[in-house]
Amino acid sequence: MRAADPYRWDAPLALTERAIDRTRLTEILDGRFERRLTVVQGPAGSGKTTLLCQSIARNLADPVGVDCWLSCQAGDDREAALAEGIFGALRVEDDGRPPHELIADAIWSRSPQAWVLMLDDVQHLRPGGSGARLLERILASLPDNGRMVLATRTAPPFGITRALAAGEAVVVTDAELAFDASEQSDFLADRGLETAFDLGGWPAGLELAATIGRDRIADYLWEEILERTDDARLRRLARLAPLDWIDDERVTAVAGGRESTAELVSGLPLVVESSEGAVRLHALWGPVLERIDPEWKPDELARSIDFLCEAGAHREALALSAAAGGASHVESIVASFAGCGRWTGAKLTQLESMLEALPAPHRSDGCGRLLEGLCLLHVSPPGSLPNLLSAREAFREAGAVELEIAALTALQFIAFFAGSSDMLRRLIGIASELEHPVIEPLCRLGEANACLLEGRAEEALLMHESVRGLGLDIQSLDAASVGLAALDAGRPDRAIAGTPKLPPSAPAVVRAFMRTTLVEARWLLGRPEEGDLRGLVGSEGDEAGHLHNQVVFAAVVAFQNAALGREIARDQLADLHRRAADVDLGPRAQMAIAGAEMMWALAEGRSSEASRIMTSALRAAPDPIRFHRHSLRALPALYVIDASWREEIDALPLGACHAEGRRAARALVALRERGDAGPSGALDWRRAGELRAYFVPEMMAELAIGAVTAGSGDAEVALRELAAAHRGAVVAVRDAAPRAQAKVAKRILSAVPRRPDGEVEIGLLGPLELWRDGVRVDESTLGRSRVRALLQLLAWRGAMTRQEIQRELWPDLEDSSAANNLRVNLNHVLRLLEPDRDAGEPSYLVESEGARVVLRCGDGLTIDADAFDREVDEATALEREGRAGEALRVYERAIRRYRGDFLADGMDPGWGELERTRYRSRFVRSATRVASLQLGRGAFDEALRAVHRALDADDLAESAYRVEGLIYFRAGDRSAARRALGGALERLSASGLSPGEDLLRLCARVGIKGED
Repeated sequence: MRAADPYRWDAPLALTERAIDRTRLTEILDGRFERRLTVVQGPAGSGKTTLLCQSIARNLADPVGVDCWLSCQAGDDREAALAEGIFGALRVEDDGRPPHELIADAIWSRSPQAWVLMLDDVQHLRPGGSGARLLERILASLPDNGRMVLATRTAPPFGITRALAAGEAVVVTDAELAFDASEQSDFLADRGLETAFDLGGWPAGLELAATIGRDRIADYLWEEILERTDDARLRRLARLAPLDWIDDERVTAVAGGRESTAELVSGLPLVVESSEGAVRLHALWGPVLERIDPEWKPDELARSIDFLCEAGAHREALALSAAAGGASHVESIVASFAGCGRWTGAKLTQLESMLEALPAPHRSDGCGRLLEGLCLLHVSPPGSLPNLLSAREAFREAGAVELEIAALTALQFIAFFAGSSDMLRRLIGIASELEHPVIEPLCRLGEANACLLEGRAEEALLMHESVRGLGLDIQSLDAASVGLAALDAGRPDRAIAGTPKLPPSAPAVVRAFMRTTLVEARWLLGRPEEGDLRGLVGSEGDEAGHLHNQVVFAAVVAFQNAALGREIARDQLADLHRRAADVDLGPRAQMAIAGAEMMWALAEGRSSEASRIMTSALRAAPDPIRFHRHSLRALPALYVIDASWREEIDALPLGACHAEGRRAARALVALRERGDAGPSGALDWRRAGELRAYFVPEMMAELAIGAVTAGSGDAEVALRELAAAHRGAVVAVRDAAPRAQAKVAKRILSAVPRRPDGEVEIGLLGPLELWRDGVRVDESTLGRSRVRALLQLLAWRGAMTRQEIQRELWPDLEDSSAANNLRVNLNHVLRLLEPDRDAGEPSYLVESEGARVVLRCGDGLTIDADAFDREVDEATALEREGRAGEALRVYERAIRRYRGDFLADGMDPGWGELERTRYRSRFVRSATRVASLQLGRGAFDEALRAVHRALDADDLAESAYRVEGLIYFRAGDRSAARRALGGALERLSASGLSPGEDLLRLCARVGIKGED
């Protein structure tokens, strides 16, 4: 992305090489790190870009913050293009959130460092346009460490009066940009000139005067350039003028010259060189070069346009075509960009830029309608139909086969995701009339998708395989339909294998389907991820036409949580009904919702209602989609609870995983209705997670108990795991099952300890503490020194032999006495951890059989030190993903756990010495990070509390001192900043430590000199 345009994200710092020092202006720009908005406003050639580059260079020499450069273009008038540009400047990836939120979070996550969005050529943003509105939202959303600089020929594209009145903005005007007498004198002296040109301090005019060496500049400036440049060179420049930038390859291919870029522009004023050697002509060149005839020959123009198209510079190809009067090339350029299935690799911003660059007469023809339709395909697929249909008809009349194929692939895409096999087959018929190498794969793909919509998933998969290698590359669209076909065919492993990481260009509707495919495939394979079960709904908003996909995804997740008996399913179902209220989402979405509702009714023991819900949905669904993925996942449970469906379900040709679910359902029916445990014992219980995808816990317990009575050892392993996670389900089966099965359930329940009702937490960060359900335990038993020491040892080490414990706690006693003491104190620990455990019942949290004593952490028991580590790791990962707000909440939760040093009151001061240092270091870093993020929010009090906690733990933490100084500095209390930083320097010096450059630089900013 960043390599596409050498000027887009890299400031042309070469401008500063011969620029004179303009301290009066650069000092104003130095203040950009302290104010919210700085505007540099002046006409073309007034030195705006040079001034910005000088200010960047000054900061690079003595960094105060980070400047992020973006050179705006005409297309940035659209929100998507501007957002993509700023994402590139910040080096962040679009994660689907509203752009201003993502940008604000990206800058905030870099706190305490100040970050400046520096935008040049902002005049390209039209007031009231979507790009200008986005920029205004970004400015309003900037965190405390975020700043903005705008360079523009015209007034900013939104109002800044309020910011000026509040002292949050400064405008450098064209009057200030003009050279004053001293600067003009310095400039002329630097160029070795004595003549004083009367150009009103116009920097560009002076630059031209210095280059040309003439004294009649104001009226005849451009004529003088023309007179001093040979015709052939001017023709080559005129040919290159429509391009955004030029380099040696472009000079050769487009201008037809043999000289290098440097030779072509040698001695010319107002050219800007990038760090990569490419050159951009100043905007002031435009009027003069437009008057020059580039003398294009038709074959030369065609070769130049082909060169740009092959390089992916389609927008520039359109600009060159328009400048050269080559309207006939528009169709070939659009075909190169979007023809056949190539449009699927284009981002929305590319489509918008192409549409923007189309010459006005082409906006309403087939090319314009195609590009408009493809843009709409990304944001509201149904709304793209009129444009795409009209475009196809226009291309058919014009005989533009590749462009007609482009429209047909887009229309097939819409038909497939709308679930219309009739429309798909009509489109296949239209496509079959064309002659082109990609027609065969295009028609086969359409047939494959029609088969999928008509319930023939295996046939669809086979046809998809036949499409591969036939020359039609529609990237994510093909992968999406393959994934859905694999799910319908009961092959979740194939769905995962065929679901690649989506390119950023993939339409939102495809991302929604692919996300759902992965979540459901992992579930059917028995490998759900916690993020799946939480139901991380994507960012595609309802207003963009993706409500159907959001609801389907949420229904899949609700089904999964219901199958696990998790109460979150109830809330997810309520949210589903809220979002789907009064909206006709179609039978597929209704089937998905019904499946989730059925599973939750089963989880609550409402079998009759569950049957009624699913039966109603199945009867309402049209035949082709009655049995597809949204019903297939629900059929095994329905098979068990409603005999009226069994014959029809038995007759279905199901794929592997769905067939195994049906087999398990038949086994459960045999167990319930005939007392036959054989079929349940014959199931592959090594893959119990896959069976779980189809049943609620009580049904799974019933099935597993039956399998154990049939002699399945693997089923007993699965049953033990089930009893630990869903004891109530096993108890319910025990109470209702026949004697043999009840006996198995009773045996498992007596062997598998009962999970305590509440949550227990052991605190090792600071003096030992114990909490039950968040309430601190204050029992006399916990005051006994050896009970405390034993609890600390087990929480610290996790597992120890009895001999190891005895040597630590009673080193001077005989083995028998030490063993007796251990037995007594271990009983005290068990009562503290599980006060409601019945006598003789095994402990859930402590395994003490044999020579080892093991503390089971995780479900029901938390060690604060372990939780602290996990939360710091989680917060760090969230920051890497750009989710600073979530990271802050997790960091704050982590540092709240830290009450002091690890094992601060251990019986032996040497216990946990290495861990003590590590935890303290992690705490200091985390607390300092909290302070930095709170500073970025402008929450100075919260930031100070966090940084002071860090310094209380380590009074030599230089990074914490720096943040403390910044907090006071940005809060406007410079005296407090000097006191804090001065004290930091004294403490570091007293400890023999030298302060780092960042700390010294901040000291200088607040007025502490080096000798101080």
